[in-house]
Amino acid sequence: MGKYIKGVGVLLLVVVIGSLYTSESQAYKTISKDSVSIEGEVYDEDVFVSGWDVDFDATVDGDLFIAGGRIVLSGEGTGDVYIAGGQLDVEDLIIGKSLIIAGGQVEVDDVEIGRSVYGTGGEFDLDSKINEKLVIAGGSVKVAGEIAENLYAAAGDLRLVGNILGDAFVSTDNLQEGKANIVGSLYTDTRDVSSNNHSDDDGWGGISFLARFVAVIFWLIPRTVFGLVFVYFLRNFVKEKTENFELSVTNLTKCFGLGTFFVMAVPVIAGMLMFTFVGWIPSVLLMLFYIAFLLTNYIAVSVYLGSLIYTKLGGNLNTLGLLASFGIGIVIFATLGLIPWVGWFVKFVIGAVAAGYRLQVLNKGLESLR
Repeated sequence: MGKYIKGVGVLLLVVVIGSLYTSESQAYKTISKDSVSIEGEVYDEDVFVSGWDVDFDATVDGDLFIAGGRIVLSGEGTGDVYIAGGQLDVEDLIIGKSLIIAGGQVEVDDVEIGRSVYGTGGEFDLDSKINEKLVIAGGSVKVAGEIAENLYAAAGDLRLVGNILGDAFVSTDNLQEGKANIVGSLYTDTRDVSSNNHSDDDGWGGISFLARFVAVIFWLIPRTVFGLVFVYFLRNFVKEKTENFELSVTNLTKCFGLGTFFVMAVPVIAGMLMFTFVGWIPSVLLMLFYIAFLLTNYIAVSVYLGSLIYTKLGGNLNTLGLLASFGIGIVIFATLGLIPWVGWFVKFVIGAVAAGYRLQVLNKGLESLR
């Protein structure tokens, strides 16, 4: 059962990321500024929106991508909708396909979703109509409205209210069913169950694994959205570095050693500097560089891995090609971690080699400025 669930989970992730790939001829519109306010507009193309404060009420005939600090979204979209940010308020919206959403505080109210919802958040309040499945993870989660198929949920506190027309698979510390009407079966992995409708059932042996797997998926979704935004806005830089990537067998071991040393030694050096008389400022700056470097390292790995496959299929590394390469690569990189026993080591080796190579490139760039 665990292998079956793992395979289904990977397939779901591939489907989600794969839906990011648009055709080379697909037009797209970009909107990027600190404060975005759109009302009543109609777009016959995919739309990319980014800003600290985003208020978007429009009709989009295509996919919609939004990243920001505070986002208020309404209107109508015929394709998939991808949202990532701090405070998210989605209401009075019609979505033709799926909703993929990740944020700190998330509210989805009076929304009709044509397909499925994949969501994660610190606080997540959902009260909408979903025509397929709901996969959700978070700290405090409330699920209301109507779900036409199955519910998959992992949360610290989980409250179920509304109609679930399929089965419900949940893992939580505290489950409150409220007035939930679950037509199918309820399978739980909980420590505290408050129910007026169903009893705790451990009959589905893979629920604990599913909870962990769902958590991994939704840990990955914000990284995916961030990576797509990063690749898009720095597409010329990313394209240049990807096309100029060269790694010989001899240099492979050097990159691995340098990357491993960097990953392990920098925190130690920063800690030693922190306890010196004048070292706290360099220590903070060093750790900021370290964190930023590691956060972007997975983007470099994903773009290169994906580009190997994408170019073999005849694709060009234009803007959409780079986004597609990143999507393919991050799925590959995430799937490697599912290999029993050695998956984590394979990911570490690839990440260390990439880090070492990037440090060499950075050093050459600094030398050229001297």
